[in-house]
Amino acid sequence: MKRRSLILIITVLVVIFLILPFYYLIIGSIEVKDLLGFLWVIPLTIIALFQEQLKKELFAPDLQIDFNLRPPYCLKTQIKRTAVARTKYGVEMGITPTLISNAYYFRFCTKNKGQSQARLCECIAENLWEYKVSKWEKDETFQPINLKWSNEKSQDEFMNINPNYPGGFCDLVHIEEGHTNLYIDYKQPIPNSQVAKLQPGTKYRIKVSLYSENASAVSKTFEIFWSGKYENKPEEMFKKITIKSF
Repeated sequence: MKRRSLILIITVLVVIFLILPFYYLIIGSIEVKDLLGFLWVIPLTIIALFQEQLKKELFAPDLQIDFNLRPPYCLKTQIKRTAVARTKYGVEMGITPTLISNAYYFRFCTKNKGQSQARLCECIAENLWEYKVSKWEKDETFQPINLKWSNEKSQDEFMNINPNYPGGFCDLVHIEEGHTNLYIDYKQPIPNSQVAKLQPGTKYRIKVSLYSENASAVSKTFEIFWSGKYENKPEEMFKKITIKSF
């Protein structure tokens, strides 16, 4: 039920409950003590009829997306992989040792400034633009896909966010040492046609939306530019990449 409809119905009920008892009081069909007792029924009736709607309006979650180009939003870490060796015919020959490489992850934080838990939250990359020939061009083939929560032990698409929780981080893009492209952190698998790499020297914009079962959706657009030069020191690396949110 929409807020305007809820307010209108409650207003009509309050008016009816107020007018009727005073009308009967005037014509002498009800006494003052009965009138006072009747008036107590008004808030109790409204609460009983619209308990869930009132709870959603008065104690609703209030989701926010926060970003800053500094730790802990953006940080240097390591990526660990275990590769499976195969023959040219695809037969497994064993597992190679864990491969470790340095990487920078650029993340945003999801917060709940409301009064109740935001249930089943998910972050979706909805649109992609590339800056070409002095104008932004939207990628019409881009498909909305979930981004990964920053928890390598969890494969869940959804997360509950409690009020005043410090925040749940979600991966936006990352860059590995030895690579030149930025990688968008989709939750796998993704369509073969989906853009997954952002090339250096080009400006991009990614629109991200945060959805929940019981809260209004919020969106933020990230403008990204990567010079292509990897630095081992975070303070130097953060000078080589520009990420702005609006």
